[in-house]
Amino acid sequence: MEAPHEDALVIEAIIHNFKVQKVLIDNGSKVNLLSHRYATFLIIKLPMLYNAILGQPKLYDFEVATSIKYLMMKFPTKQGITTVRGRQEEA
Repeated sequence: MEAPHEDALVIEAIIHNFKVQKVLIDNGSKVNLLSHRYATFLIIKLPMLYNAILGQPKLYDFEVATSIKYLMMKFPTKQGITTVRGRQEEA
């Protein structure tokens, strides 16, 4: 990771068994957006810079703690705490 930076936290995620690239983690968003059809997300048919935006509702559900400075997020799983690092080149 190049620092200092002002990059967004952008990750790759598995959503409903599909690998989705360019997922923006947005602590300030009140909605979850996807550019495809998936349950529990607001679906939009507009051009987007990102394929998905995970906002406060899902971040809260997953008990996510984010660090923009380090471009990472952590959340509990059955196997322990999982760390996901952002993709700075995608931001």
